[in-house]
Amino acid sequence: AASPAGAWWPAAGADAGAAPGLGAGRAAAVPAASRDDWEEGSYSAAIVACADSGDWESACSLLREMDGAGFRIQGRPLTAALRATAAAGEWGAAMSLRRTAQERGVALSRAGYAHLIGLAVDSGRDDDAARLYAAAAGERKFSHWRDDEPLTLDLHDMSTAVAATAVRHALSHEVGNYLHADLRIVTGSGKHSPGAAPRLLPRIEALLSDELSPPLPFCHDWSVRCDASGCTTTTNRGCLVVRLHDLFRWLSATRPFASYVVTIPPA
Repeated sequence: AASPAGAWWPAAGADAGAAPGLGAGRAAAVPAASRDDWEEGSYSAAIVACADSGDWESACSLLREMDGAGFRIQGRPLTAALRATAAAGEWGAAMSLRRTAQERGVALSRAGYAHLIGLAVDSGRDDDAARLYAAAAGERKFSHWRDDEPLTLDLHDMSTAVAATAVRHALSHEVGNYLHADLRIVTGSGKHSPGAAPRLLPRIEALLSDELSPPLPFCHDWSVRCDASGCTTTTNRGCLVVRLHDLFRWLSATRPFASYVVTIPPA
């Protein structure tokens, strides 16, 4: 069945009867008639190619056409269109894609959410980024707590925007009840990043020191190993530690007492 008019974000200024050739942008158009026998994979490849070339309008136009042809819009083509709109800074277009996906019962991928959160952060929309992250976490697209270590946030495999939003989310909505240990934030040391330079560590350090109000004190994790020759101290640059007393002081300055202290009623 054809999609409702305007369901997917219109390709403003683009020719509705022509779509860009693979990887060629608007310079080489494929007449609409020649796409009558396109299968789902053809549309998906074309949308990805448009996204790769930075042509977000044509990516969205093809997505709308794909939807009208009766193919289910999900996975690779939807994520590619979100990537293209995010890279172009097109907040309205990106959110229109998400709304339509929600209306159709289509879940966004982890990568799709990451593109939206990155766009929100880059646009100065921290509240929107927080709501998007909460939705993604609720769908189990992101998981930031480690199961094997208490009060440990693990930000591995997250973008800088998603990682910072995850820390904000945890501090605002999850940290507080039954505080019994220091908060640990695992960022990784950057061994697998280009140039072996850490990406997440400086971003989270800046968040804690410069962006939170008041700042949240932290130190780097460290350990002591002793043998017959003496003791050595090793610093783990890939893990930040917020001491329990500093965390409690920060919570008391930023949130109502009742929101982070649990009162157990008498039996």
